[in-house]
Amino acid sequence: MNRMLVALAVGAGIGAAMGAAATFRLVTERSTDARSADFEFDTRSRAHERGAAASAAAVPTDDRAAGYRRVAAASRSDIQALVAKAAAERPSAQRTAELEALLGRFAELDAHAAIGAARRLRLGTEIVAPLYGAWYEEDPDAALEGLRAIEDPEEAAAIGLAIVSVPRGATALRRVVAALPRGPATGGAPLQSPPLSAPSGVLLRQPSVLPGSPALARLAEAWTRRDVKGALAHADDIDDEQLRAIFQGVVFREWGYIDAADAFDYVSRLDTAAQEQVVLSGGMRELSRTDPRRALDLAANLTDGARFVLQHDALRRLAEDDALAALHYVQALPPTPHSQELQQVLAVFYGQQHPEAALAWAREADGHPGLIAGVLNGIAMADPDRAFDLAVALPPLPPLQRGSAVNAVLMRSVRPGQDTAAMAERVLALHDPQLKDMGIQTLLQIWEAQQPQQALDWLVANFERVSPEVVRGVAGLVASRSPAPAARQLGRISNEGRADWLAGVVQGYAQTDPQEGASWIGQFRGEPGYEEAVAMLAPQLARKDGAAAARLLETVADSGPQLFKDAAMGVLEQWSQQNPFAAAQWVAGVEDKQVRSVALPKLAGTWAADDFPAARDWVLGLPSGVERDAALARMLFGSANADAAADRAMTDAFSNDTARQQAILHIIAPVAKTDPARARVLLAQYLPNPAQRERVEKLLESIQRERPSMSKP
Repeated sequence: MNRMLVALAVGAGIGAAMGAAATFRLVTERSTDARSADFEFDTRSRAHERGAAASAAAVPTDDRAAGYRRVAAASRSDIQALVAKAAAERPSAQRTAELEALLGRFAELDAHAAIGAARRLRLGTEIVAPLYGAWYEEDPDAALEGLRAIEDPEEAAAIGLAIVSVPRGATALRRVVAALPRGPATGGAPLQSPPLSAPSGVLLRQPSVLPGSPALARLAEAWTRRDVKGALAHADDIDDEQLRAIFQGVVFREWGYIDAADAFDYVSRLDTAAQEQVVLSGGMRELSRTDPRRALDLAANLTDGARFVLQHDALRRLAEDDALAALHYVQALPPTPHSQELQQVLAVFYGQQHPEAALAWAREADGHPGLIAGVLNGIAMADPDRAFDLAVALPPLPPLQRGSAVNAVLMRSVRPGQDTAAMAERVLALHDPQLKDMGIQTLLQIWEAQQPQQALDWLVANFERVSPEVVRGVAGLVASRSPAPAARQLGRISNEGRADWLAGVVQGYAQTDPQEGASWIGQFRGEPGYEEAVAMLAPQLARKDGAAAARLLETVADSGPQLFKDAAMGVLEQWSQQNPFAAAQWVAGVEDKQVRSVALPKLAGTWAADDFPAARDWVLGLPSGVERDAALARMLFGSANADAAADRAMTDAFSNDTARQQAILHIIAPVAKTDPARARVLLAQYLPNPAQRERVEKLLESIQRERPSMSKP
């Protein structure tokens, strides 16, 4: 009798295991790449689910029953041997069912050992995940520690679902969420709650990156497909507000894929606060796409932020079919910044569907500069050439608005079948130099991103017709992604554009790999543009290798004094943060007196803020003279609140009385605000001139009168 009960229990366990296995396959085999920003539903997931169920059904009933009886009668050692034997078989539905039965029985005896055996045999998570449910029954804390050790969010989601999908009280989901892995999803972009194009001024309850959210989203997806109402019922078990919002958002999104009408009915019955929570978690986005008019009716009862989010999504969907109807809805709203923004969203669809009427509407909408750009953007979707003609023929507009309109068109003009080179010629024919430069740079950036070789070929052939700023901008854009390909293009560049391209490539190296850039730039020493390129690269190199940056900068020591000075100060600023003593030794040896006169006191002041004794010792070790006096003055100002012995050591080191007195005059007021007696000592020791003393005495008296009021809150 007991064995019969065991067999029946194992049979029931196998059914649950097969369900969990189907769920896992659904989670893991769902393509994250196939889901666009709108998270289009991947119907293959349903096929996997049906396939998993079919695999279980493929095993004859008599065979399953016999397998259950053998498992129920087996000892622990027998089960381990049977698991190893079954795992060695060729993959089949029968093998899977047998392994699930064996491991299910093993988990009843020792869940942790069963999981260990499955791991050693490298069995799939569809078999392993249900074992964690048994482990949780046996020892919840140990099972959660095991879950916490899982790094892959896909696997963790399947294991978490195996734990929470069986009724285990309100704490199970909360504890599982706390144990989910903190890394991004593997095999694709991190998954979170559905991305929204957030309207300005509206805070959506869905952080772009939140620890645990990828695995939690996977868990919510799979649970919703198995049991929508069960998933919703447990959402409130999650304490963390942000994670709860992600969970709820994914549940409603998935429900919208499965049965939008049912989901809509459910949301409609919620109170207003709960409806707003669903909206702000992103859960209504898919529902609003299935029935935008119903979503707009629902939005009318919400408060500003949630109402605008729902209107934003629903109107976009409505405008895809009928932009004019969507626009009429918005125009009936009270004039607010939100309604203005909604009109700007709809302008693209209106321009696409009714070009002439949309452009006339945008021109008449005084005070809405983005409408014209939006309409032209929509027109350009179908006919970029016409949109460009309309953009340049617009009546006088402020430069920024006209540039925005032209750029909106150009961003749509690079696509298969479109003659982008012809569009580039049209941009170069513009009479406004600023508009021409902005337009050709926009076009080249988009062109290079989509068709890099064609864009670079055109640019190489037209260097003399494009401004240096555009050449640098395009070269920098290419090099910022990968400097080496941009560097290889240099051999194709004519002498006229070589220096500008070199500068752009170095800009990319400075951002991505300044050390490699330093090795590469050396071959161009003596060529036009080399000095400017080194001046750009050296400060960034100093972040990682100050000595290398100093050596590189020395190769342009004979360049223009301002260029070298600016670059040297950049190197000093970066290097001194890493190794102030080495930076100080270098700057003290720079031959350019102008650089030393600025750099030495600057370094003394910044170094003193971090390590006053070390900076003071270094300054006192400099040769006596004007440069050390300037550094001493900066240090003395920094030592206004240091002890008197330090001040005396520095004041005695000035090369002459005049320099010392000037330094004392600079620090005596700050000292007097915190220590009037000490200020008077400095006055007596270092300012013998009667006229100076009289002026300072009056200053000290004034500060003394202000001190009581300064101490009041």
